[in-house]
Order: sequence, then C-alpha cells, then structure tokens
Amino acid sequence: MNINEIDIQASLIVILANIIFLCVESKDYQDAAYFIASADKIKTRPDNFFYKMGILISKNIIEYHKNPQESYLENSQSIIKTIKLMGMDAYSHELEVYLQSNI
Repeated sequence: MNINEIDIQASLIVILANIIFLCVESKDYQDAAYFIASADKIKTRPDNFFYKMGILISKNIIEYHKNPQESYLENSQSIIKTIKLMGMDAYSHELEVYLQSNI
C-alpha cells in the first residue's frame, strides 16, 4: 500500500473538521481554535476545499462570539450559498442549521 503525504492530509482534514464541529457545538472555542490552527497548516487543494469551507464557517462562528460583527455571519452565509449553488442543497441546509444553532 502506497500512502503519500497528500493522502494523509486528506484524511487528517476530515478528522480535524469533525473535531472542530464538535468543539464549536460544545462551545469549546479554545480547543476548536487549536484544531483550526492545525487545519490551516494543510494546503487548500480541490480535494479538501469542501472541508476547508466548513472549517471556515466554524472560524466565523468563533470570531462572532469574540466580537459579534455581522460580517462573520455574512461570510458564513456566503459559504453556505456557494455550497447550495453547487447543487448541494442538503449539505447547505445542514450548515445553515449548524450556523443558526451555534451563533
């Protein structure tokens, strides 16, 4: 089996995204920020772009809790709209629920 660095990073970003979502849902923003910093070290590529967008929504939620500016919510809504425009209605709805439940 030939596992290269890109394969490892692809798996890692999925794990990090899920951990970050769980941290945000439990309002553990400090741990979420730690995992976000780790995810930010992984270069964005087409195969991980989807997960990076979800992580960006989490970043905006955390920033909104630190400093409640509408721009953080607008950024998240733009991401959700983009995902919906790409034909991923069910996932965009899940992200909308995630956003609304955590602001």
